Amino acid sequence: MQLIPFSRKKKNQTDEELLSFYLEKQDNEVLGELYSRYMHLVYGVCLKYFKEPEKSKDTVIQVYEKIQSEIHKHAVKNFKSWLYVVTKNHCLMELRKRKPGELVLTSSDEELADFMENETDLHPIDEESNASLEKALANCIEKLKTEQKSCIR
Repeated sequence: MQLIPFSRKKKNQTDEELLSFYLEKQDNEVLGELYSRYMHLVYGVCLKYFKEPEKSKDTVIQVYEKIQSEIHKHAVKNFKSWLYVVTKNHCLMELRKRKPGELVLTSSDEELADFMENETDLHPIDEESNASLEKALANCIEKLKTEQKSCIR
């Protein structure tokens, strides 16, 4: 029987096996292998919250550092689910740290520029009066109950 080095064998092991080996031996290479399986999902969660690719990439590294210190404090049964919760909570805490009233843009500068340069009417009150439309509206109001008419008028 030939012994296979752990580094080649770990790719075939389950998350639970890798997690228990890491907790027993404290081998960061094992935790790195386990984390790399879900790193793309961590990035996706970060991108969902921050909407900034660079900030999300930085947070992926921060989450790895966080799980290194936190994993021993918790009885982790399902690594993937636990990692999702840790990532989500980390992102929410980062968003909470921002200054109150700080503007967080969720649109690109180009989209905002297009919106601000838009000359179309954004509200019906901006349009010129239309007699036929006003007449139709008056007819509709007349069909309402007395209390509703008084509220609208």
